[in-house]
Amino acid sequence: IVLVVMGILGKRGWMDLRRMHQENARLEKEIKEAQVNRITLAHQILSIQKDPQMQEHMIRKVLGYIKSNETVIEF
Repeated sequence: IVLVVMGILGKRGWMDLRRMHQENARLEKEIKEAQVNRITLAHQILSIQKDPQMQEHMIRKVLGYIKSNETVIEF
């Protein structure tokens, strides 16, 4: 009986093994999400580097630049 209980609840027992499998699955999911995010960001970087309109959009959005003949109206 003691061996069965230790096999289930012990440090390297069934419950610990199950917890490790769940943690492994969670980490694999996080890795896949990070890889997708990395690919998306890489595409965005290429788009910004190659597309002048995208560059202008980012400069205006992030840095707040305006052209000399434009007026900014804030709400």
